[in-house]
Amino acid sequence: MIARLAWWCRVVTRAAAVVVVALPLGAQELDVLELDDFLDPHELKSSEARGGAYHFLASRVYVGAAERHNFRGDFIKSRVHFGRLATVFYAGQWQLTAKLTDYDTRTHREPPYFRSRAQVARYFGGGESGTPVRAQLSWTTDVSRTEGAHNEWALDLSTTVRLPAVGRPIVGGMVYSVDRHRARHYAGFSAQVPIVRWQHESSIRLGASVAQDRARASQLLARSPNLYKAIASLAIGIPGTEARLYAAYSPAYRTQGRTWNHEVTVMLDATVISRLFR
Repeated sequence: MIARLAWWCRVVTRAAAVVVVALPLGAQELDVLELDDFLDPHELKSSEARGGAYHFLASRVYVGAAERHNFRGDFIKSRVHFGRLATVFYAGQWQLTAKLTDYDTRTHREPPYFRSRAQVARYFGGGESGTPVRAQLSWTTDVSRTEGAHNEWALDLSTTVRLPAVGRPIVGGMVYSVDRHRARHYAGFSAQVPIVRWQHESSIRLGASVAQDRARASQLLARSPNLYKAIASLAIGIPGTEARLYAAYSPAYRTQGRTWNHEVTVMLDATVISRLFR
């Protein structure tokens, strides 16, 4: 009985640690709504678990509003309300993710009113052997009243490293996506770093990205980047809960037409499920 109780205590402690590690770090796409879920598989390693590692299931919901929201190179010049359910399952070196997003479309320029995204990722490296790298394939379906349903495929590489000169973990990555319905090829690189951290997993982060948004893949390397974006975000953990308040300011600049977009987002994100499997 005592041994069983001690085992459950270790599992709960490890689960709490994993939840902290899995809290959003900032995605490589620098999209305010795309909170990341990068997790080094070595955090789940344990000789007590079957196969030498725990499996981990987490589901989070977040709701909020974005003024002048943008996704990729789309600048939506009005307010968007949204609700999202994101579920992720970690098993060994693999990660499976599903995201469902519902948008309030009472805007001057209509965004999709529903977006679903399925992702399959594989981790390489990490632990004592070096820096972990995640390769991820995404399939996104957008549904709007003006364009109907259309699909986007994306491949991204992301990692987190700690540079001696900075002394803090930097999350960075690259993404390439294709949306044939809209004749769009998108390629971007971005990085984020926490500049201040305090209790309850609260933090202030800064990030920047450059990207290409072109009609043909051949134009991605033939021209200089046409999208520039930055972000300053504040996350405040709510004591005694697994919820956080989140606010971000994200200016973006498109070289065609010299167009600026200043996005301001506020949201609440909370855990629905957090379970560790032996």
